[in-house]
Formats: sequence, C-alpha cells, structure tokens
Amino acid sequence: MADPEVPQSAAERLLAERYGHRAPSRAGRGLWLVAVAVPIFATLCWWLWVAVDHSTPDLTWQLVGFDAETDSSVEVNWLVDRDARSPVDCVLRARDAAGEEVGRDRVPVPTGGGERVDMTWTLRTSSRPVTGEVLGCVEVTG
Repeated sequence: MADPEVPQSAAERLLAERYGHRAPSRAGRGLWLVAVAVPIFATLCWWLWVAVDHSTPDLTWQLVGFDAETDSSVEVNWLVDRDARSPVDCVLRARDAAGEEVGRDRVPVPTGGGERVDMTWTLRTSSRPVTGEVLGCVEVTG
C-alpha cells in the first residue's frame, strides 16, 4: 500500500524530485480560515450596528388626530420626539374626499420644552378637507 503523502504519477514524482515534497500544511488552512472569517465577522458586526442605530432614530413623530370641521381648514395634532436643542420642521398635508391635496404647510417645532412636544396647527385648505396628515419631520441645519 502506497503512502498517501508520496506522489503517485510520473509527473508528480518528477516534480517531487525537482522541488522536493511537502505535506499539505494545516497552518495554511488555518490562515485561510482566519482571512475569511475576520472580514465576515466585521461585516456582520457593522450590519448589526447599522440596524440598531437606524431602528432607534433621534427624531420621530406620530399623528394624534385631526379635526376637519370647516370648509377651509383642518386642525392637525401630532407628537414630536427629538433632541430638545435641535430645531425641527414638520410638513403637514390636507386632502379632500377624492384624495387630492388641498393644503400643505411647513411648521417649525420650537427648540426647548423637553424632548417630546405636543403640536397643534391649523392648516388652511383650498377646499373642504377630509383628512390631515404629517408627511414628515426633519432637523433644520444651518
């Protein structure tokens, strides 16, 4: 029975005579494993950090309600959670029964007053609104 470490074909014997024979290195396999595992681990850690960071935003808003009792305005009430030192603007929109936009306004949220601010704004409309919405809020920079 032939030794599995010794080359068997003529070409393998010729190469072994010319360059010598070495058994496959286990250290090479370990280095390859480390070279692949470290970047994969680093990438997974980065994905986890991004997921956690983006799942807990610094600025959130929630529509509490609206009152569309007149033909020319809607009162919108919403909560804003943000850094009390950062100025924030929120965009409100009103729509009619057909879903068409009949009013839009950019509303500043004042700084201070704590991290949670209860906001109420009367939004003027071009026709009778049936709904009031908060499209979004952004921190004002510069």
